Parts: sequence; structure tokens; C-alpha cells
Amino acid sequence: AWAVHNYRRNYWRRNEVYDYLGFDRYWGLEDLDSSGFDTEGWRIDDRVLEKKINELLAASDASDAPPQFIWAVTMGTHGQYLYDYR
Repeated sequence: AWAVHNYRRNYWRRNEVYDYLGFDRYWGLEDLDSSGFDTEGWRIDDRVLEKKINELLAASDASDAPPQFIWAVTMGTHGQYLYDYR
């Protein structure tokens, strides 16, 4: 199982929590190719996330590859948080 999110890896301690939840790998914004996209604001373009998901799916597309579960957390589906709970 893989997790991917187009925001900072350590926000809400995702870089630690996903391991406890049993995910094999986690990619945060620092791991994604965000060239050509605005990454300065709080709402990072979800196309950055889509690009990584497509890469993961293509890499696991071999007929003998086991099925993969990808947990994708987007930025476009919620507003900015009012409080910082870090």
C-alpha cells in the first residue's frame, strides 16, 4: 500500500503516521515533480499528485505485478485549515 499527498511530508506528521498505518511507502510534496506548478501557496495543484499516481500505476502495470492500493490525499477537496495542529 502506498500513500501520496501533494503537501509537505511532515505536515500532521504524515511522514511518521503512514508507517504506523501499514503503508509501505509515502510520497509528500518534496518527493513529487512539481516543476511548472505553483507550490508556494497552501493549495498545491492536484495535477502534481495526478502525475505521481500515473507514474506509480505505469510502473506497476506489468502483468505479473501484484495489485497496488494507492491512498491519495488531495489539496483541492478542502479549504485552508484555520488552526495549525502540528
